[in-house]
Amino acid sequence: MLVRGIIYGGRDSDTSVPIEEAADWKNGIILKACTLESETTSATIGKEGVLAPQPMANLDFISYPIGAYIGNNIRFVEGIKEVPRIFTVNYFLKNDKGSFLTNKLAKKVWLHWAEQRIHNDVDAYRTPLGFIPMYEDLKSLFREIFQEDFSRELYRELFKFRIDPWIAKISRAISFYERTAPDCSEEYYGMWRSTVEKLKELKRKFGPCIEPGAYEQGVALPHATS
Repeated sequence: MLVRGIIYGGRDSDTSVPIEEAADWKNGIILKACTLESETTSATIGKEGVLAPQPMANLDFISYPIGAYIGNNIRFVEGIKEVPRIFTVNYFLKNDKGSFLTNKLAKKVWLHWAEQRIHNDVDAYRTPLGFIPMYEDLKSLFREIFQEDFSRELYRELFKFRIDPWIAKISRAISFYERTAPDCSEEYYGMWRSTVEKLKELKRKFGPCIEPGAYEQGVALPHATS
């Protein structure tokens, strides 16, 4: 059996887009899988809405030093002719009133898009950390799967790149690994820190958010309302 894609899932209300394809395998492991977090929910003992590190969505089952674990994940594809694509998902984005932006069944659309990407059936917009869907492709999928209209306004809200939350997210990851992973490679810290600096520079150019499609055009686009 040929594995064409791997999905990592986190859970946050204000940072990660519903689905994003990593730029490549190594970036997918270091910048996406290693920085995963999950907010506590009402089903969790303790306070709701607290972000907890969840690298690889697998922290409770990592039974040896985490730096070595990361290295093994990176080396996993050595010698593989067709390297799987890495996708990260987040089904829990909320608006400023605390309501979920989509219902839980919308994950069918995000996963169908990942399948289309694996088969090279659709293009994508580049972001600072990977690739996101184009509006027309998601609009077609929502129509096909749910017989629903998918508005461009909702698309922009779901898939804008939120710079400050991502800076905070990667910074928390750095602190987590400094505390818990003495064997973590300086290469990984270098990637995280350089990404933080890159995002700070992008904020000076684009403002707090980067609209879908704006990053590859290299210009800050006005936020349309229709």
